[in-house]
Amino acid sequence: MKIQFDEVDERLRLARMAARDLIETPLCGDYVLFPTGEMERLGRDWGGALQTTPSGSFYLWKGGGADFSGGLNPPIARETLTRTVKTLAGRFWFFHHDWVGPGRSVHFRIPCRLYLTTAKYEGFLGKEFQSDELMELARQL
Repeated sequence: MKIQFDEVDERLRLARMAARDLIETPLCGDYVLFPTGEMERLGRDWGGALQTTPSGSFYLWKGGGADFSGGLNPPIARETLTRTVKTLAGRFWFFHHDWVGPGRSVHFRIPCRLYLTTAKYEGFLGKEFQSDELMELARQL
C-alpha cells in the first residue's frame, strides 16, 4: 500500500509549523542568500557558525526544529546573517501519522525564512536544488 499525505499528516504539519514559528533563531532548512546570488539552505548550526547546503533531506521535528542529511559547505559566521521579511517554501518530511518505519515518509513544503549574508560564498557542492524560481527571487532582492 502506498503511503499518502492525509488529514492526520496535515494536522501534524500545521502543529510543527506553529512550533517552528515560535523559534526566533535561524533554523535548519531556512534559506541563505549570498552576495554572489547563490541561495542555499541552512543544514547545521554549530552555535557561532552555520553550514549551508545546496540540497539534501530535511526531517521536521515536533518542536519545530529540523535535522538534515546530506553534504555541507564550509561554515559561515552567524553574525553575517540578516533576516528578511520574505519566506520561501522548503521541502521537509516526517513519518506518516508519526509512526516510525521504513517506507513511511511523507513529504511536504512549509514556509522557511530567508536570510541575507555578507559572508563570502565558498560552496563546493553544486547548485542542485536552485530552481529558476529561486534564482529569479534572488535577483529581485
